[in-house]
Amino acid sequence: YSLTYGLRLVKAFTQPKHRTEIVGVTYNGRKQRMILLDKKGCSSWGLLPNNAGVKREWSFPKYQFNILRKILYCRKFNVYFTLGKDFSLKVYNKDFIETCSIIGFEVHLVKFILFNPASDELITGGMDGVKFWKYARRDRLRIGSTIAMSNYGLFLRAEYPHMGQGWCTSLELDVAMQRLYLCCSSNVSCYDTNGKLLLYLPNAHETSVLSCIYSPYSKNYLTGSSDCKSKTVAKSTGV
Repeated sequence: YSLTYGLRLVKAFTQPKHRTEIVGVTYNGRKQRMILLDKKGCSSWGLLPNNAGVKREWSFPKYQFNILRKILYCRKFNVYFTLGKDFSLKVYNKDFIETCSIIGFEVHLVKFILFNPASDELITGGMDGVKFWKYARRDRLRIGSTIAMSNYGLFLRAEYPHMGQGWCTSLELDVAMQRLYLCCSSNVSCYDTNGKLLLYLPNAHETSVLSCIYSPYSKNYLTGSSDCKSKTVAKSTGV
């Protein structure tokens, strides 16, 4: 037997020109389909032979473009967390019906959204630091509660302005270790989910750091930068 190393193309999708470019991608594990966000709405793309093809799932209102900037599917609740072009946080159910919306200074200049399945929290990061939003059932039923997941909402659990001071290039969550990695310019910071600093690597790369991950087997941190260079950092390094 021989092993093929490196990336191997399995399937490819070309977006129709009339739907503009793709701006976000998430995977719906229940339907086993990729959700493709473009400036006019969402399409789903099946990757399995028995679930192949492209289906238009949702179209934005006429003459409204680029309403959403990011989309993230949550299998546990079967909902989509989104970030709007106005930096608003919105939650849509499986039928792409809006069930929750947060607009205002609380979500000012948000750039990243992540979901922590261990705590059922949405994590947002941007110029004003990192915030943790609990996704839970509301105390009171809303009008129109017959709509799926309309009785759930986002509630601010904690905010840490000191996390990621400046414009971060990457925000990543290690679910198993419950750690957040913030890459800001050439620096890397690692925090726990309570805002405690665990590791700080100043000038980790000569260019912008794009990613960081921890290997429990080698007990090292691996970082990558925009100049296509990667580095290995011992666990004992930093704070």
